Amino acid sequence: MWYLELLLKITGSLGLFLYGMKIMSDGIQKATGDRLQRVLNFMTGTRLSAVLTGIVDSMFERFRAGLSSMKIDEIEALVEELRTKEIYADQMREELSKFLIECTRSHLNHRSERRVALLMRIVADLEDMTDHCYALGLVLQRSVRKKMEFKKKDMEALSPYVLLVRDFLSLVKSHLGQSLTEAQAEHAGVLENQIDQFRDKLKKLARKRIEAGADVRAELLFIDLVRRIEKLGDYAFSISEALHLMNGRKEAPLPNSVA
Repeated sequence: MWYLELLLKITGSLGLFLYGMKIMSDGIQKATGDRLQRVLNFMTGTRLSAVLTGIVDSMFERFRAGLSSMKIDEIEALVEELRTKEIYADQMREELSKFLIECTRSHLNHRSERRVALLMRIVADLEDMTDHCYALGLVLQRSVRKKMEFKKKDMEALSPYVLLVRDFLSLVKSHLGQSLTEAQAEHAGVLENQIDQFRDKLKKLARKRIEAGADVRAELLFIDLVRRIEKLGDYAFSISEALHLMNGRKEAPLPNSVA
């Protein structure tokens, strides 16, 4: 029953979103100069932050809740919810990309061209984050189905790592409608380095447990969990770089995703 209600909510939201994108696409041909810039500002400050980032945030929080449960029925429900939201995010990415491509067919000034390129990069990174959130759910599902449960001590060691990534996601979400300052960009770099260092530490501990005779399959699954969580930090850093580039001090790179 809960799944049907979720599906109906998402279907309704998607319908409204697609309708809004159609209206914006119809109007983009008439928008030039400052008016087009206002449309692009709206895309950054409202559409992305309120919808795509909201999906990423809700998916990651559901994953965090799953870590503290690890009951098979709850994990199965979690994976189904994440799958539904990931499909929704795929459709949003397609429509947003179409809209931004339509923008490039207009007579854009340098500032607007720059913003479109950065928005395309941000859209791609956000949707890729939903892919990894869903993949994290699948890792938990595999753990409970194959009875390769993670030990309580290992999950406690994972907790601050997960919180660090959550803080990075919160930074991106709270600043998506504006450019990052130099200080904020430096803070993003610090978070990225801390996440990388934590990842290396957790992977090293897992390898030591394998050498000590622990269940190899369970430890490899734990390493996969650590790796995928770190990827979310990579995408958050990529988005923070794009937001920093929006301050006009640097040239925007071509749209890309985290490798």
